Amino acid sequence: SITQERLAGYRAALEKYGLEYDEKLVRYTDFGQTDVGPVINELLTQAPDAFLAASDRLAIDCLATLKRRKIAIPEAISLVAFT
Repeated sequence: SITQERLAGYRAALEKYGLEYDEKLVRYTDFGQTDVGPVINELLTQAPDAFLAASDRLAIDCLATLKRRKIAIPEAISLVAFT
């Protein structure tokens, strides 16, 4: 599936730059804001530098959650997405 291919690409990029893959930072969710918001809020407790969304639609929901929390992008946290 495309999700598995994107995860493999993420892992390959981490490996290329000598960064460790952490399974605890990877989440799977549906496309609704009611699904994405709680996941973003949970991950924020780990003080991430960035979010990588594997689709533009997930990125939009992530962006909306961060804006509701008044978290400045890219000043406070980065947001990257690809489709």
